[in-house]
Amino acid sequence: MKRKGFTLEQHRETGRTAYQARELLLKLCDSVNAAYGKTKRQSQAATKALRWLDSMRSALDDAVVAENPTHLDRQALIRIYYPGRGGPT
Repeated sequence: MKRKGFTLEQHRETGRTAYQARELLLKLCDSVNAAYGKTKRQSQAATKALRWLDSMRSALDDAVVAENPTHLDRQALIRIYYPGRGGPT
């Protein structure tokens, strides 16, 4: 049985949460890099977590577009996971 995926509202909420998580991880990466240096295992682990989150956001961005083919504003769908500098709305 094929799963339905998120509703549009679930995507919006997940997008907001993912944005906040990324902002937090960026600060964490900066702190860890400053304390340990970019080549140390601690910094590499923080960077790996950030890449994992970015990969998840990309996959969910693909899903929200695919799951809402009749949505008239494609850019609005993309802004769910990639809201830009202003953050999510």
